[in-house]
Parts: sequence; C-alpha cells; structure tokens
Amino acid sequence: MIVPYWAEKLKKNEIEAYQASERTGTLYCKLCGNRVKITGKVALYSVAEILVDAFHNI
Repeated sequence: MIVPYWAEKLKKNEIEAYQASERTGTLYCKLCGNRVKITGKVALYSVAEILVDAFHNI
C-alpha cells in the first residue's frame, strides 16, 4: 500500500525499500498500473491470498 503513495510523492515508478528489522533485507518495488511488483532475496515465510471488497461498508 505504501509503494503507490511514495511513487506519486517521488514521481518514480521504481522504489528501493530497506526492511529495518532483525531479518534485514532490500525490496525492489515497481509500480505497474494498479499492481506492485516486488523482488529481492527472500526466505519464504507464508503464502496467502487477500480479497478486498471495495463496495462493502464496514
């Protein structure tokens, strides 16, 4: 969610992000329309699918 925000602010489509935690890492993010492609060296922790209902009011 943060990539589109910073892409607009910085006027860039590609952003490099640093994960500042015990398991550090670098993420290479590219804004492609309404999607974000993320690459980098990883250790798979989890696989999930997120469904968003944009027309549902909570």
